[in-house]
Amino acid sequence: MSAVAGCEGEGPLRAPVVLFVYRRTAFLPSILERIAAARPPRVFVFADAPREGGEDAEGCRDVLALIEEWRCPAPLEFSVAPRNLGNSGRVTSGVDAVLAEVDRAIFIEDDVALSPGFLPFCDALLEQYAETPEVMMISGLNPLDRWADEGGRGHHFSTLGHAQAWATWRRAWRRRDGALGRWQEMGARSELAAFLGDDEIGAERARLYDALAEGRVTTWDYHWALARQLAGGLCAVPSRNLALHRGNDPGAAHVRRRALLYELAQLHDLSLGGPPPQLKPDRAFDRLIFELGHNRLSSASARRLARPLIEDGRRLLALALLRHAMRGGVPDAETEALMRLALRGGGGATKAAENQE
Repeated sequence: MSAVAGCEGEGPLRAPVVLFVYRRTAFLPSILERIAAARPPRVFVFADAPREGGEDAEGCRDVLALIEEWRCPAPLEFSVAPRNLGNSGRVTSGVDAVLAEVDRAIFIEDDVALSPGFLPFCDALLEQYAETPEVMMISGLNPLDRWADEGGRGHHFSTLGHAQAWATWRRAWRRRDGALGRWQEMGARSELAAFLGDDEIGAERARLYDALAEGRVTTWDYHWALARQLAGGLCAVPSRNLALHRGNDPGAAHVRRRALLYELAQLHDLSLGGPPPQLKPDRAFDRLIFELGHNRLSSASARRLARPLIEDGRRLLALALLRHAMRGGVPDAETEALMRLALRGGGGATKAAENQE
């Protein structure tokens, strides 16, 4: 990696920040602003080369120009791949390179929107759980938007975790080596199932990891999730969402349609406080993430998600959730009552619905 001149200074963040870029410029200026405002001690930028055929060349040039013009507040190391590595190759090689130099880092892809609280949140938890092997990852994404936050701790734990804006330590990333080999060992499936604690989630993940082991999928974050889950590693998730993944559109490299899971969250800020939560996953949170991501939303789950949406005035989205859970059938009494309240709107709607249940 080559150093870029003119980037000096050391700010309040303790962990370096790593940014992966390709051809997208829509979110990049705001990402660079967030990084500059947080003043990390070091910044790494990894750019992939355009694919053969030249269709991405212009977008890649625009991205490189933005990075080269950026007045970074910290020492910046900028690496451009000599050939197209693809998302998995570029991210994996970049994380490997950074964690060979430092013991922790915060990682961001170029298709996210960030809350001002995202980088401080990751930095604080990287410090708090540095010597806690059970915690292997920190994510800025809470796709449910908000979640119960007993004691104002600001975070909880998941067996899952979204890795578009995230952080980890060298000690955790090392567990990725050999994970695919471990998956072939006797007992690996039962260990995974016990850790996930949900038969449906376990079966879905087993199918996914079989495809990964057979080379039918190569996505880097599936490999990373397998390593964490086989090691019993938890992901810390903010109680209020701090990052939005906006990559699921026609310009995406992989998933090109938006899912309901990515329509709930907005950007928030939050404060960390109180004693840390117990080192155990929030099974209810994981179940809702699974149901939303796989179009299996139950009526009870839809009602739980719809109530805060109605209170926020997001009534059409609440109705969409409730109708999605019906799957063309007739709503039960509780769901029907909540749908009527969503159509009427107004304060106290969820209180009335809760009384009917």
